[in-house]
Amino acid sequence: QGISDSLTVEQVLEKCNGMARGIVPRESTRITAFIDVHLKMFVYGVVAFDERFGGHVLDYGSFPRQHRGGYDVSHAQPSLADTFPGLTETATIYQGLTALCNILLSQQWRQHETNALMSTDAIMIDVGYQAETIFKFIRESPYRSRIFPAKGYPVLAKHKPMHEWPKKTGQRQGFNWRLYPAESQKGRWAIVDVNSWKSFLADRIRVAA
Repeated sequence: QGISDSLTVEQVLEKCNGMARGIVPRESTRITAFIDVHLKMFVYGVVAFDERFGGHVLDYGSFPRQHRGGYDVSHAQPSLADTFPGLTETATIYQGLTALCNILLSQQWRQHETNALMSTDAIMIDVGYQAETIFKFIRESPYRSRIFPAKGYPVLAKHKPMHEWPKKTGQRQGFNWRLYPAESQKGRWAIVDVNSWKSFLADRIRVAA
């Protein structure tokens, strides 16, 4: 079952605040972007968070940009190969990540009421596909201190929750996530209990606005 199995369209729409796309709520203090890597395109989202863990979606989309109302990752027009012709698959992924991260990390987001400009603080890239290419890209990026490789790790109900796992030297941990220190060429990387966080999100969407 996915997160959508327990939510209605009406419940999701109740959480829309009517703020224009790309405008940061007054109470938000940090901005994080997320990238999911696929062969033909990337999909991404940018979220502003406040200190009470409230989240606001600033932007989302695909790279390369798809000029259609509906599409899926298997039928990109244009595709990454169209955007970076003549390259190998790994080189195409590398160039695509370079371009998209440059866009997201140079973007200035205007805050509601204050008109202050805020930057994207961090990017997490899912390493479920082309992991070695992603690790190499991050390792060689001038933005490597702000980009984190991440992997979803679904913890089943019968297992001990991630936040109860023993902590090892050099690790950072929070509620059902772990950030491992650099111990190889992979560099530091994060794992996240996706089952826990999907349930966390669904529970909060169900709370009446």
